[in-house]
Amino acid sequence: MILMVGEPQRMQTLKRHFPERTGLFFIEFSDLTADILYSINPDSVVAPVMTDHFDCLDLAAFLHHVEYKGAFRAITKGLPRPEIVRNEVRGQFPGLDFDMLSPEPVRLQAALH
Repeated sequence: MILMVGEPQRMQTLKRHFPERTGLFFIEFSDLTADILYSINPDSVVAPVMTDHFDCLDLAAFLHHVEYKGAFRAITKGLPRPEIVRNEVRGQFPGLDFDMLSPEPVRLQAALH
């Protein structure tokens, strides 16, 4: 199961990058709670690096706080130097399995496994 956090309409466009059999659940960051995360029990959480309402550091802090043990991947889409964000998140939350994804089908699928 993959939990897609962000504006559901925008995140829906990413469905084409995943195999059809992949279980996807879409939620807005403002609606995400520890109870919802535990009930969905995702293997991976995927979100944009930045939106109008949250960024990947906000989500990383939440995931760290609730002791999430799966993978967290942020979608770079147009980010000129993703390594800066990667280093910042990993520096603040070293126990979190965090990395960046480019919106290319092969890279998304491979990076989640």
